[in-house]
Amino acid sequence: MSNDYLLQTSNLGLDYGAFSAVGNVDLKIKKGTIHTVIGPNGAGKTSLFHCLTGERKPTRGSVLFNDANITHLAAHKRVSAGMSRSFQVTSLFQNLSVRENLRIAAQGRDGLKALKFWISQTANKAHIQKAEEVLAKIQLESVADRFAGELSHGQQRVLEVGMALCGSPELLLLDEPTSGMGVDDIPIMTNLIAQLGKEHTVMLIEHNMRLVMSISDRITVMHQGNILLEGSPDEIKGDERVKKAYLGESGNE
Repeated sequence: MSNDYLLQTSNLGLDYGAFSAVGNVDLKIKKGTIHTVIGPNGAGKTSLFHCLTGERKPTRGSVLFNDANITHLAAHKRVSAGMSRSFQVTSLFQNLSVRENLRIAAQGRDGLKALKFWISQTANKAHIQKAEEVLAKIQLESVADRFAGELSHGQQRVLEVGMALCGSPELLLLDEPTSGMGVDDIPIMTNLIAQLGKEHTVMLIEHNMRLVMSISDRITVMHQGNILLEGSPDEIKGDERVKKAYLGESGNE
């Protein structure tokens, strides 16, 4: 495996009975890039994402992360290895403050050790420090002491990306980060991901074409469980095969 690539799959596939949600996917995500996976509904994007994050065990093929084979590694162990993910549906502690959500996420990087109630003061200080650092990065200081459940949907999505960041990941995996967001909130998320791409390798699944075209270094287009095409935004934008696969679905520009 080339050291240029942080994450690489080989012949990765996921079957549900006779149906192949993911066919045979060879995906390469280069270090220091924002790599977006797009495709029409049912293209296999989410199933691929689940195989990468450990939510699903692939039927065939392999996943390499930082040269290590993580194909069968449990999801929580991938976090310790340097991968962190956000979810399509927000998964916040609604009755805790924004700051507390971030502190718990920072603590979670320690795995089972985080559950010890006698957690050392030094470790606790480090978690608080990490939470404050991320709070500044995601620009939610003004609502730091509000309950997560009181935030707007857009702010909740931003907080969730912040929680993924608390694990100090090498690779940040984002599943539809603008899902359900209002038009006014999307530029905030776009700018946040663009900024994060300067410090992390980012892989995202996204349906908002304007966001995809404006921040991606590489785009992989999936269709019927396989990769249809991969290239730069300009290469993808004008490709007839992509237009045909979407059959006008990309009208959400």
